Amino acid sequence: MSNDAATLLVGASTDFLRNFSPFNRMEAEALGFLAERAVLAFHARGSEILTPESGVPTHFHIVQRGKIQARQAGQATVTEYTSLTLGPGECFPIGAISARRPSTNAYVAVEDSFCFQISADDFLHLMQISPVFHLFCTQYIASLLSQSRQQLQSSFAQRAAEQQTMTTALGKLIKQDPVFVTPDTPTRSALERMSELHLGCMVVVDAERHPVGILTQSDLLPRVILAGFDLARPIGELMTANPHQLPASASAYDAALEMATHGVRHLLTAPRSPTTTGKVERFHKTALDAGLDILVICNCCFASLQKAKNVLEKDSVLKDEFNTLLAKEGLTYHGATRIRHYLTVLHEDVGITAIRNKLVNTCKGLKLSVIHGCHILRPREITQFDDSFVPRITEDLVEVTGATSIDWRGRMECCGAALAGLNDELSRRLLQEKITGAREAGADYITPICSYCHLQFDTTQTNMAAEAGPGADLLPVLLYPQLLGLCLGINERRLGIASNRTIKVGDIDHITSLLAPPVEEKKKKVRQQAA
Repeated sequence: MSNDAATLLVGASTDFLRNFSPFNRMEAEALGFLAERAVLAFHARGSEILTPESGVPTHFHIVQRGKIQARQAGQATVTEYTSLTLGPGECFPIGAISARRPSTNAYVAVEDSFCFQISADDFLHLMQISPVFHLFCTQYIASLLSQSRQQLQSSFAQRAAEQQTMTTALGKLIKQDPVFVTPDTPTRSALERMSELHLGCMVVVDAERHPVGILTQSDLLPRVILAGFDLARPIGELMTANPHQLPASASAYDAALEMATHGVRHLLTAPRSPTTTGKVERFHKTALDAGLDILVICNCCFASLQKAKNVLEKDSVLKDEFNTLLAKEGLTYHGATRIRHYLTVLHEDVGITAIRNKLVNTCKGLKLSVIHGCHILRPREITQFDDSFVPRITEDLVEVTGATSIDWRGRMECCGAALAGLNDELSRRLLQEKITGAREAGADYITPICSYCHLQFDTTQTNMAAEAGPGADLLPVLLYPQLLGLCLGINERRLGIASNRTIKVGDIDHITSLLAPPVEEKKKKVRQQAA
């Protein structure tokens, strides 16, 4: 090949590469090095370019024309996608060639395609001479590691949630008949029974089997051992009277909130009364008859309801069985009721423009680490909420308030709330990772969109700080509806911001100091004053 022809080819390759990132930002010397060594290869439709069986990749590929499909091989899920189509300007396999290991993906030409390719040695040299290319590859590999971790966490959380979700009714979580004694039972007898059955507490009931008290293991040290209580005396003199109770229809989430609010470790579950049952049945029948949608403020509840709806829509046999049970209550499931997340209603039904027109204040200067949560985004085919990779609904709703939503690594990861009570160690570790990530990103506050995530960040974070001892620092939590409420002119007391356990007086002063009328409103007032 003549020098002129070679120069023309290098020039054409350079012009092509400059249309795509990161090559459009690459240093001139490095881009020239790449263009000089890039060889254009043809791949017929259906041909395999690279597979795990190929071993350590010998070439780095840049798609010039056509489409290449990347499919994950094997049973292990490394990223959130199982297949991905690459187009012009996109390259592969960065992770495998950097680590000098076989690729975890199979790359197949979807149609007749052309790819530039350079040798593995040239790829590694390019990383050395080009800081831009080195940063691009490093960030790509970091994103793979993050996605892999997210998948493991999400998979674990999903399996745990499927076994026992926090929306499960307490009545369904009870696996054995209750154990109880009467108030006149000698304390020694009650304690012996607790030991025999490996119980953490003993319920005390009256003659009609209504709970009147409870004695727990944590009561023994201060009330029995240190107080020198005579074990022959009745347990009624020792028990905690009027223990906290919830109906069997209450959810595990309700129980967690009740225990966190009152600082107790045990709750009693009482059966529903006929009156309550009738009210619940009439409420559901009214909602179904009226064709009302269900509005949800909790991501876990939203995902559970969407999943149930999806299952019933696809399984007609199960739907018939379900309706057979509902018929006993005079109800029928038609599937017409929509499950609506409150953010979708704000974004689609109310609209960003309408919200902006209603704003009394904006909150410019407030830096937030927004936590989207995992249940609302994945799996996309079930939740149907937003883009699982680049969600915009929440970002748009935060942006309209004037606050800054920081791009941080934990915003779409699991906060660990769904694992509380199942694996507390993992639940807290996931929470601490999010708090650390938000701090490192420079956030003033962490802003969950979900009431359940809010419980994790606000209450569990406070409990963890208390256990850590004096000096433990809290990252204040501001729920999104509270932020929007402030911008709509609602008083912070009515929004219950002071009830957030991580919020201090200084935090409220800081937030309110940033509140100011929207720019357009300011301009309008100036024009009115000038007139």
